[in-house]
Amino acid sequence: NAAADDTTELEFLESGAGFLVRYDTTLWDFDINMKQRRQPGRLLRFGVGFRSIRLYESGLARLNGEFTNTLSNAALVDVANGGGLTPSTGAVGFATGDQLVFASSTQATNHLNGVQATLDASVLESEYFQVGGYAKAGIYYNDVRGSVTEKYHVNDLLRYSRSLKDSKGAIAFAGNLGVTGTISLHDNLRLFGAYELMYLAGVALGPDQVGGIRKNGSNVTSLELQTHGDVFFHGGRVGIEILFP
Repeated sequence: NAAADDTTELEFLESGAGFLVRYDTTLWDFDINMKQRRQPGRLLRFGVGFRSIRLYESGLARLNGEFTNTLSNAALVDVANGGGLTPSTGAVGFATGDQLVFASSTQATNHLNGVQATLDASVLESEYFQVGGYAKAGIYYNDVRGSVTEKYHVNDLLRYSRSLKDSKGAIAFAGNLGVTGTISLHDNLRLFGAYELMYLAGVALGPDQVGGIRKNGSNVTSLELQTHGDVFFHGGRVGIEILFP
C-alpha cells in the first residue's frame, strides 16, 4: 500500500527554503453610557452602559522550497492514512524536484456585546484646565467564528487544499484605563488629549487556531476554536471639544 509506506517516510524541503509570516489585527469599539452629572468638587462619577467590541484577527504562514523524496496522492487524500486533503485536477502527489509552496491562513472574528461599569475621576480642575482619569470594565458574550485554510501549490499550480471552520459562544472580559487632560481655549472651545490602555481576555486570536485542529478516532480532522487568548492595546488621542450652551 503506497499510502501506508509514505506514512513511515521523512519528507522535507531542500536547504534554502523560504518562510513568511504575517499577522493582522483590526479593532472596532463602541459604547454608550449613563453617568452621574459632572459637578464642581465631585471627584468621582460612576456609570453603567452598553458596549460592543469587534476584534478581527488573521494570520498567514508560508513555506516554499524544493521538495525531496516522494509523497503519493493516496497519502495526501486518504483519511484513513492521516491525509484528508482535497485534490485539484492533475494532483498526483509530490516528487523530488517539485517546487512546493505551503500556505496556512487563519481567521478569527470576535463579536463582544455586554454591559459595563464606568468610573470617571477628576484629579485637578481649574478655570483653564482639567486633569483626570477613567476606568471601565465588563463581562461580555463573545460570538466567535474562525477558520484554518491550508493550500499546497506544486510548480505554481494549486494541487491540494483543506479548509476547517468552527463557531461558538464564549464569555470574554474587557477593561480600560485612561488619563485625560483638557485645556480651555475659549468659553465654548477646548483642546483635549488622552492616553488609554485596553485589555481583552477570552478572545480567539488568529494564530492560536492552528492549535485547535483535532482528529477523532476515524482520523477525520476538524477545528475546535481556541478562545483562551488575551490581547493588550494602548494609544493616545488628541481632539477638539465644542461646548453648546
